Amino acid sequence: MKRFLSVMLLLLVSKAALTCGWAPDSDLYFFYNLFYQSNISNKAYYPFLRDESNTFYEGMDGEQVVDIHSGNIAQWQELLSGWSAEDVTKALFAKTQAEFQSAWAGKQGALEKDAKAYMDFARKCSETFAYRAEYSWQYNQIKKSSPSDITNLLNEGMSKYQEETNDQLKARYAYQIIRILHYSDQYQEAIDFFNNHGAAKAPSSEIDYYLLDQVAGCHYSLQDYEHAAYMFLTVFEHSVDRKPSAYLSYKFCVDKGAEGKSYFKGNDDQATYITIKSLRDFTEELGGLRELLAVSPNDKKLELLFVRALNGIEREAWPTNVGLSDIILPRLKSDELAQVKELQQLATTIYNNKNTQNKDFWLLADSYLSFLQNNIPTAKSKLDGVKSKTYTAQVNSLKHVYEVFSWKSIGPKEEAYLAGILSDLNTDSYYYLTKQNWKHLIQDQAGHLYYKNGQLAKAFLTHNDIDKLRYVNSLELIEDFEKLAGQGIYNGFEKQLIARTQSTTGAHSLAAYIKFIKGSYYLLHAQPGKALPYLENNPVSAQPGEGIANFVSARVFSNNIMECFGCDELEVMEDSVFLASVYSFIKPTFSKADLALNLLKLDSMTQDTKQWKRKLSHYLLANYYFNVSNTGYFRGTLTGDGNCCNYDFFPYRSGDRTSEEYIRDREGYNLNYVEGKKRTDYHLAENAYKHYQKVIENSTDKELNARCLYMMAKCELNQMYNQTTNRYWYYKGEAGAEELPYKKSFQKLKREYQSTKFYSQIIEECSFFRYYDGL
Repeated sequence: MKRFLSVMLLLLVSKAALTCGWAPDSDLYFFYNLFYQSNISNKAYYPFLRDESNTFYEGMDGEQVVDIHSGNIAQWQELLSGWSAEDVTKALFAKTQAEFQSAWAGKQGALEKDAKAYMDFARKCSETFAYRAEYSWQYNQIKKSSPSDITNLLNEGMSKYQEETNDQLKARYAYQIIRILHYSDQYQEAIDFFNNHGAAKAPSSEIDYYLLDQVAGCHYSLQDYEHAAYMFLTVFEHSVDRKPSAYLSYKFCVDKGAEGKSYFKGNDDQATYITIKSLRDFTEELGGLRELLAVSPNDKKLELLFVRALNGIEREAWPTNVGLSDIILPRLKSDELAQVKELQQLATTIYNNKNTQNKDFWLLADSYLSFLQNNIPTAKSKLDGVKSKTYTAQVNSLKHVYEVFSWKSIGPKEEAYLAGILSDLNTDSYYYLTKQNWKHLIQDQAGHLYYKNGQLAKAFLTHNDIDKLRYVNSLELIEDFEKLAGQGIYNGFEKQLIARTQSTTGAHSLAAYIKFIKGSYYLLHAQPGKALPYLENNPVSAQPGEGIANFVSARVFSNNIMECFGCDELEVMEDSVFLASVYSFIKPTFSKADLALNLLKLDSMTQDTKQWKRKLSHYLLANYYFNVSNTGYFRGTLTGDGNCCNYDFFPYRSGDRTSEEYIRDREGYNLNYVEGKKRTDYHLAENAYKHYQKVIENSTDKELNARCLYMMAKCELNQMYNQTTNRYWYYKGEAGAEELPYKKSFQKLKREYQSTKFYSQIIEECSFFRYYDGL
């Protein structure tokens, strides 16, 4: 039983939920952890710092989580005078016998020879029980029978134990003997040896707690759960290395209804019980903190429960990616503020206790709790009183955060300050799981202050690559960029912001790029006359490129019956009117500047004295405006994207506000991920509809008119998709009461054009029309 239990306990150490492929694998990514949990003075408790994604705390990037062998290594160093931790580690964990022998080169002292003999025996024991693979999922392998030579191994261990005179080495041989008995299911024999050979004396060293951990496992296997629980509780309290395994083993005892209380001897046991109970309950750190303070007011475990409780507050106070939400940082509700005040009162009480040793920890916490209540002057004053070099990095990070959160606006003085602390800020990807995430909180606050005070371009660049500007339909933002681009002379922080644009603008100036963005904005708003001055003679428009500067296909003036966004345009766009000689000014591909010219030329031709020119020019314009609408084949052309996929061209929820509306009303905290609220419908299909109507007004060609009515039906469908809730995702052609207002062109096509070839073609190829025709 214990054999299987031990492996299962180890399996629990592996990562938990959140590893679903798309999301970060730690909940530490979702909030800013400003108060480092590793501020606690006892590193042995690091595994129990708060981490809701893993059984044990795995640390932030660059943070040293406790080594589960450090207690054992330190005790070896006591025995082997002059050996470094690295020397001991090489000997203990040598993978091959050759590496092991190499670790002892030049070490010939009598005690060293005895130590080497012990390690040789320990390696033999480990090899004998190697089948107990830590992470094996093979139950049959875990339950494998003990090796046949177990008796010889045990006899050798007993002999060496009897011969050894050094107390530490004797205890280590005792550990191997009990381990052999335990792993070979000789549980009572292991307990008897522990009791009869002096190993049951009051434990005081790390190896003593290794022994106790093994014997506790034997008691558990004999169903003596209460005794086992108390032993595990003792190991948890005193061992450096065995705390995590003892914690998990104690939890199994609790599941059997045992807590070890019948063996408690005083407040020390009670304090350990309160701590482990608080860790087990996970969200009861504050209640446990009160209990522990009452029982053991000088206990260092108070720091552990305190940072866990404070970390729970931080998870609410400092969410990452606040962006356009209505959050105000720090985000604390009334009940959370009440917890902050209680934590501060507890911190003050412990700090004022004359027997408290690590006073700077509690003063540091007191300062931070004042900050969480927006009492920044007091927070700064208390932080100045923290003198321990242990907290130098923490003090410096909090000083910067306090300073930036004390600002009401950002000017040249504040930008000089930001330039000094954010020059190395990594703005890519997931970055929150670092001890530098305080810089990202400052970034959030700086973006907020810029946004709040109307410095929109700087607010945008604080978080976003300028390439995302093509998705933000805000003329106000674009014009603020024009002002920034025309500024000419920049201070240090402005230079940092502008430097972020260079991967997008390349060899072009920021001013040229912004002009191009403004021209594209007017194209999206069907205003080619306004667009042309910003696109014409603009170097960004002069050559094919990626992103918004890509060239446009002449087939944007064609139209299609087959709906296939994944098909090649030659396969889909079948209409060829745009190839007529009168439209020879339309090149096979052309720039956005030429697009504006082509649209203006076609618009002028709709006023021509010749009816056929008016008719066909309206037809090409109609095709264009439908094709660049959010249901058209070229729907990504004006923003420099392809036409995939639907989720890029329709909002997730009907009625969602757009980035333009957020910026206009100054909603949201800052402009992080503002392009995620991009506008998807510019009513371009409505323009197309009007031009198709003009074609019919100027045409006696029934085949052309039938095609126009079909395209008008597609415009009506576009309107239905954009005006009703998420219809694009599931509409199958129904024509009920909600849909009929959008079927006017289908109705006219059915009523007046059944004799046309196009009618026969569309009945054959369009299931929506075939469905409608059969009603």
